[in-house]
Amino acid sequence: MKYLTNALNYNRTIKEINIKDNEFGNQGAKYLSYILKNNNTIENLNLEHNGINNIGINYIAKSLKFNKGINELNLSLNDFNDNNLKYLTKSMENNYVIRNIKMFECIYYNGFYYDAESQFIESLILNNRKRYNIPSFNIKNKID
Repeated sequence: MKYLTNALNYNRTIKEINIKDNEFGNQGAKYLSYILKNNNTIENLNLEHNGINNIGINYIAKSLKFNKGINELNLSLNDFNDNNLKYLTKSMENNYVIRNIKMFECIYYNGFYYDAESQFIESLILNNRKRYNIPSFNIKNKID
């Protein structure tokens, strides 16, 4: 992962990175966060199922404060908790670029994994309610 991040740090043509199912973990997330702070060319980043947990998601969240290129991010099938989800939301308060984020089965609670999208959206709305003039809201889970 270190060599990949070194190469991508100077590359300004690659717009999509799909590195799902590589299990690079928190160390890989740390290396990747260095790129995301400086590279605004990458628009689509798939980090699905890479063994990223609370530590790694914090690295990613910190870098998203600065990134102005990523508009699609997939964090599905990684393992982080509600506190890290709140930190991720807080870090994105000034990120107006991300339009699509996937977090399928990321939150582990009572022996089960849960999707984090609705919690993320709820937190994002709560943190930005004044900015968007949203007085109240209600999110209900869709049942197929």
